[in-house]
Amino acid sequence: MPASTETNPPNPNPAAIRAGAKSPPPLVWVFLTGVIGLIAGFFGPMALNTGNQGPLLGIFITGPGGAALGLILYAIARTANLRGARAWRLLWLLNAAIVAAALLLCLPLPAEFRGTFMESQIRSCQQSSHRLGVELEVTLLRSKRIYEGRRPWNRGKIYDSDWRTEQGPSSYHAEFGGNYCDTYPAGQRIVNFIRPGAPPQSGNTQLEGIPTEFVSLIER
Repeated sequence: MPASTETNPPNPNPAAIRAGAKSPPPLVWVFLTGVIGLIAGFFGPMALNTGNQGPLLGIFITGPGGAALGLILYAIARTANLRGARAWRLLWLLNAAIVAAALLLCLPLPAEFRGTFMESQIRSCQQSSHRLGVELEVTLLRSKRIYEGRRPWNRGKIYDSDWRTEQGPSSYHAEFGGNYCDTYPAGQRIVNFIRPGAPPQSGNTQLEGIPTEFVSLIER
């Protein structure tokens, strides 16, 4: 009998297998990236507790933007002849980038401006003719700005800038020490709080007492 001539099948080439894997079709690129962008933009703000911008961000920005990027990357993959597993890898990298970009868009500004400490010296006082309180002429000495963190990892934390030297006279409306000038003697140094966007009273910005939550920052 003739000798057996059986041969072992050749070992499969991993590179050939990857190259022969089925590539994601165009609709998968567009649909998958669009859905991932929509979900990240819709639920990201809720997860980060950054307000109710989620639906609008997902529906109008990250959803359509993700779908457009998917179509663009599909065209690039076809042009570069990226097929099979390499095309899938590019698609999932794109989805990860869309999620990261959506979360970055969800983040609020690092801090919110809460107001200004203003240290000054009273020059003169005049009773207000329009409402309760007085109108003070002061010499500005120094100021510092107060901020409150808004990111998920520092939300509610209070920050303050360094004291900055101020110069020159200025006028303010005041009620923090009473409604009469005998409680605002000339030469007295005062430290007050000015809220951002505070409406002027009698034509002048209003000086307020230091809020309790910020008292510890005065001497820092």
